[in-house]
Amino acid sequence: MVRPLYLYVDFRRVFISRLLFQLGIATVQQFLQYWIQDCVETQLPSTTAVSYGLIPNLVIAPIAAMMIPKHRRKIVVYISAIFMIAACILIMTTRKFEWVLAVSAVFGCGFGPFISVEFAMLMDVLPNAADAARDMSLWHMAMVLPQIIATPIAGWLLDITQAYGNSQGMTCFGYKIIYALCIFYFLMGVFMTWRIKGIK
Repeated sequence: MVRPLYLYVDFRRVFISRLLFQLGIATVQQFLQYWIQDCVETQLPSTTAVSYGLIPNLVIAPIAAMMIPKHRRKIVVYISAIFMIAACILIMTTRKFEWVLAVSAVFGCGFGPFISVEFAMLMDVLPNAADAARDMSLWHMAMVLPQIIATPIAGWLLDITQAYGNSQGMTCFGYKIIYALCIFYFLMGVFMTWRIKGIK
């Protein structure tokens, strides 16, 4: 089943690119509520704060997705990465609830277009139309796997670095580390996208 990943270079690179981006996206989304609960200054209950914080993302992501150019896949990925990296930087540098809304909006500006363009990228590099269903199911694993492994990886890292940060008087140090990891995922995803030859 994984044979196309060995045989078709562009298909493999699209797969790896999606895997890396989805690792970052899953980590951002899974730990946002804990960051708000542990690090953000607000009088709201954490569940209410998280709910409010997600609203800009939910509104902006589909609107941003509708504005992407149809034939410039790589540019969309690059711009999406810039927005998602900017959201991570905001998380690392702020503790005000007002900025949570900005984080959500900025992340939505990247998340919506990326989710839209990644399927188009797959269609551009499918190895064989006769095996499209098999290859698409393989590609889908690049989203499923990050949902399984992103949280344990970041959770383990958070436990270690947060404890160290607390011992050194560095507030929310662990969260800064895991969102720095997200930036790394996104940058590696951009690099892998840049290496795809069959997509503009």
